[in-house]
Amino acid sequence: MKDLYFYLIIGLIVNFILITVNAKNIPLDTTNEKNSTVASENKNENTNKKETKESNAINKIVDSVIDQIHQLIIDNVDTYEKPEILEKMEKEDSLRKRDLTTEYLLDYGDSSLVYPISTFNNITVLYAYLSSDVVETVKSMSHVKYCAEEIYYEESSSDSTIDFIKENTHWKDVGVTNDASLHLSVVSQGKFDESVNGKYDENYYYPSSAGEGVDIFIFDSGFDFTHDEFSNTDECTVKCIFKVKDAGGRISGAAKKANIYGVVLDKYNMANKAAAMQYIKDNLFGPNRAIFNFSHGGDIFFNPNEIIKYDREFELINALTEEGAIFFASAGNKSELRHRPCTSENIICVGGIAVNYKYSYFTEYIVDEGSNRGKGVDIYAPYTVSINYNDYNGNEITNRITRGTSFSTPLVAGVVATIISENKNINFNKEKMLAYLNQIGLRDIIKGLPEGAPNLLINNGNHIVYDSNGNISWDNPVDDQQIEKIVNYNEHFYWKKITNLSQINDTEDVIVIGGNENNGNKLGITKCVYEGKEYYGRVSTDYEILIYTKNPVTPYQWIKWNGKFPIDAVYIRNNPNGKTFVVGRTTNENGVGIYSGYVDVDTKKLTISLNGEEIVIDKDYEILIGPDNHFTWKKMNVITKLSDNYKIIIGGMDNNGNQLGVVKCVYDKNYYFGHTNMEILKYGSIGIDNTEKQITDFDVLVYSEAPVIPYKWENWHNLPHNAIITDNPNGENYAIGRINYKNDIHCGYIELRIDILHISYDGNEEEFYNDFEVLTCPPNRMYWKRITDVSQLQDHEHFVIGGNENNGDTLGVAAIRMNNNIYYGKINLEKLDYANFGIDGKEITTNAFEVLIYTDEPFEPLKPLEIIDPSKTTTTSTTTTSTETTNITIISTKTTTTRTTATVNWIEPDEPIDHMEWVKFDGSNISSEAVSIKNNPNGKTYVVGRTEYNGGVHCGYVNVEFGELTISYGSKQIIVSKDFDILIGPSKNFYWKKMNKNTQLDGNHQIVIGGNESYGAKLGVARCKYENNNYFGKTNMEYLNHANIGVDNREVECPEFEVLIYSKEPIEIIEPTEPIEPVEPIEPIEPIDDIEWVKYDGSIPSEAVYIKNNPNGKTYVIGRTTYNGGIHCGYVDVDLEILYISYGRKVIKVLDNYEILTGNADRFVWKNIDSYFISDDYEIVNGGRESNGDILAVAKCKYNNNYYIGKLNLNEFDHANFAYGNNEYDTKYFEILLYKKN
Repeated sequence: MKDLYFYLIIGLIVNFILITVNAKNIPLDTTNEKNSTVASENKNENTNKKETKESNAINKIVDSVIDQIHQLIIDNVDTYEKPEILEKMEKEDSLRKRDLTTEYLLDYGDSSLVYPISTFNNITVLYAYLSSDVVETVKSMSHVKYCAEEIYYEESSSDSTIDFIKENTHWKDVGVTNDASLHLSVVSQGKFDESVNGKYDENYYYPSSAGEGVDIFIFDSGFDFTHDEFSNTDECTVKCIFKVKDAGGRISGAAKKANIYGVVLDKYNMANKAAAMQYIKDNLFGPNRAIFNFSHGGDIFFNPNEIIKYDREFELINALTEEGAIFFASAGNKSELRHRPCTSENIICVGGIAVNYKYSYFTEYIVDEGSNRGKGVDIYAPYTVSINYNDYNGNEITNRITRGTSFSTPLVAGVVATIISENKNINFNKEKMLAYLNQIGLRDIIKGLPEGAPNLLINNGNHIVYDSNGNISWDNPVDDQQIEKIVNYNEHFYWKKITNLSQINDTEDVIVIGGNENNGNKLGITKCVYEGKEYYGRVSTDYEILIYTKNPVTPYQWIKWNGKFPIDAVYIRNNPNGKTFVVGRTTNENGVGIYSGYVDVDTKKLTISLNGEEIVIDKDYEILIGPDNHFTWKKMNVITKLSDNYKIIIGGMDNNGNQLGVVKCVYDKNYYFGHTNMEILKYGSIGIDNTEKQITDFDVLVYSEAPVIPYKWENWHNLPHNAIITDNPNGENYAIGRINYKNDIHCGYIELRIDILHISYDGNEEEFYNDFEVLTCPPNRMYWKRITDVSQLQDHEHFVIGGNENNGDTLGVAAIRMNNNIYYGKINLEKLDYANFGIDGKEITTNAFEVLIYTDEPFEPLKPLEIIDPSKTTTTSTTTTSTETTNITIISTKTTTTRTTATVNWIEPDEPIDHMEWVKFDGSNISSEAVSIKNNPNGKTYVVGRTEYNGGVHCGYVNVEFGELTISYGSKQIIVSKDFDILIGPSKNFYWKKMNKNTQLDGNHQIVIGGNESYGAKLGVARCKYENNNYFGKTNMEYLNHANIGVDNREVECPEFEVLIYSKEPIEIIEPTEPIEPVEPIEPIEPIDDIEWVKYDGSIPSEAVYIKNNPNGKTYVIGRTTYNGGIHCGYVDVDLEILYISYGRKVIKVLDNYEILTGNADRFVWKNIDSYFISDDYEIVNGGRESNGDILAVAKCKYNNNYYIGKLNLNEFDHANFAYGNNEYDTKYFEILLYKKN
């Protein structure tokens, strides 16, 4: 046998300098031929000559040895069993010489069969491929010291390891980075536990496609593509390349063949990002192969007036996501919750786990102390990485250890690129990719995360581990069924057995055309069953045709049980018997009919009922899976009709062909799954206690196209786009938030200007700056409703759960109006009597509230910011879907408050009443002898009512349409829906009279006392006119100078009013006069003798009209100036002596040339008046005029608890204007300056 070897030929060389070149080993496929090293020595006697001459002589000796061995190989090629290896060596040598782009580390010289590889200590080593016959001849050559057979080392990754990985990951081929950094090795192996696993695999394994064809767009401040990490070396150096390395560097990157696009941001702002994304979208973007990496982020100060500017970034993210782009963003490095841009629902948010580079293996899986974390963070990757880069000066830095989620993010992006390149037939999107990562990632192994937050460590699908003996095994096998479901699911395609075109819905579905015959007949795509297996293209009579549907196919399915219970199975948990069940089904033993029942997760057996018996099955059954938030249970009978949003889950059919629905039945206080005949719908059938039970208390399983519970509580860091906010007159914007406080969960309002959550607790207002949640919801699933009893909910309406008390009572979200501003608070859903919210350091309790409701189905879509304003909550229906058992109202837009109309009956007393009396309102009946106001222009009828409130008794008006009492207190309108009294008596004994403190009544007439203040002062019943309608209110009997009513969400003070009088004897009834027609605004007011506008001369006059004691510490006087053709009034800051007026939405500051109002302070008064104001005692102070001649009154406006002077156009009595900050503000809440005539 002719033995062949690669040999190292070693000889003695003096002062030989060898240029190193890259040598490639030739793989051997025979045991008879070996690589050899030959040691060659040169005994050159001319050692006294110059070094250059010695070197030349030595080179000649080495060349001579190489030539002799080369010729020897050629002459003895017949002694080689595999001479083709020699041919391969010569061919590769030829290719090397033509390759001008690669600088090889070895100079192979003239011979392709023999070449030097090392010179050291006067010994030159030659490398050659020799047969056993040639070896003997070489050994005898002069200058050859000896021949040694090549020594081979074991590869870090053996073929068996590669094969094992390929088999379990299903990768087409496997690439390896040996001795990789920890941040890479950890993402391509299973969980390592030093106490269990024999060794840690320090290699990084990846699919050999390595991200090829995938575009990764890295947004950063600079890149260096000339570094040897990258193959695209034609780009120039800008700044740094830190973050790009983890995604696509050749040494330390996860996706070594991905296309890296560096998006240089000279400034990290949204304008730059939006511009870059727009360019990519228009010029570079490819659907389903683009990955965006945002290794930046931050806290964005929220300004509601600039919210549109912030939206463009997310609009582009959403648009690119719809086309298949996948976005990743770093969670941030503040040890907090996620931040922008992670707040976008279309971004996968990446946090970091700690990595300790003091060890060569992973010691602990724990969230890094610097990483943001929480429910908003979707996935985690190493927080600390080892990278190579060029610094600002171009110096190469290697193995630099650096930290941050900005390095975790591109690592995840790189892994995802390899997934996409390995599965080019799959159109991944954000949802599909995140679901895929959840399947192949390492779940629930990270310590230090908040309870309920996602716990997922990135992994590329390779889960190899080694047991204690060092044997390879597989950790936590991936559920291939779930993976197949994720990657194969396309919501618009399905297979169907059809025999003619009438069997498909031609308005929604079309057959997918796969080609045509030569006669023009179209060919569909079919899936055929042949010998029990499915094929495409076989000849078979058992086939299904591929259909494309315009509307997505329902994403639930029955899958064959494989021994595991998926998280998206349909479960019953928390049964009193301790059992947990999932929905299952099977074909009966005769192969006729399919029946659903319950699978016990402990015994793993399915129980169904059939023909009066309980049947237990332990194999060959299916379970139902689907998105949990789309399944719901409904009580039904044969006449129940469901809207298009719902589809009944069909679990099978009986032997007669009747469809069977899936049911949940109550038996012995526990729930079980069974089936019901959809033709009858009288009972559900379950198998239990060795028999079949027919249960009449059952619910049918249905699938909802829209999420069943549409709202989410998300960790707060910035305002999500679908949060529920208000736009209040006080200039503040609030969102709904909640927090875990003192072992309870309490909801309140987030003050967006300063990012503070306000709640109420135990009589106080509490404020929180972090660790709270914000409520989000699609705008067409939620609205506010006035509700005081759960029976007022319709079937499709449900409370939004905002928290809970420590006694277990559930808390809903309440909206409360105070001073015409909306605040959010909490309402006990067990009682529905009072709501609470916190303000000014106190807990406010009120029964004037609305509760937040969500609906089963979406109603008519609305603009997001319109529906979420509780001051304009929706009401009444445009579409009603009704059945004989359920009425479902679908909400549309209408800018009035949603309220429940009460059924109130006017009743006649058994016999006429002869006295005045307060009677308790029973919720439905009002005596015809109640003191009432009718024929108001607004069409409303009111009766006098009163209730206890805040330590006193306060009277007001009862709106008989809603059965609610309205009173006023503390500048607020208070609405009371129960526990109040109504005034009744003989109508001929009541009359109304204008009164003041000097009015005297005789003994037969008495003022009707409607209540008292908390300190004891009596309150009379008053009648006031407001905007041409009459209302009942109260007047303090100690003053009798004004009355108060609750209207337009505030307390209104009425200087003109009448008091209710009761006469012991009947009197002639004088009905109020009909409302008069609106009067024209008064003529321009003549100057009043006792007041004067004084030109400012550098000092403030002592007789000026002041506003003092503002919380801001400022004192203002009234001033005015000419501007733009008119005269405009405002306020003068006495410290700065600057006049502030407003005009054209701007603030105008006047340093001089203005006037100040002066007069007798005792005769000035501020009053809340309307356009019908006429008085014999007071005149409106003329503050100026518009350029068109409209008169301007002087207005006092309240803002942020401070008062400012503004102006009111007497032709437009609906609002006043004032200057504040840099803007002109409008307000409906103002008082007008009057001057007493006498």
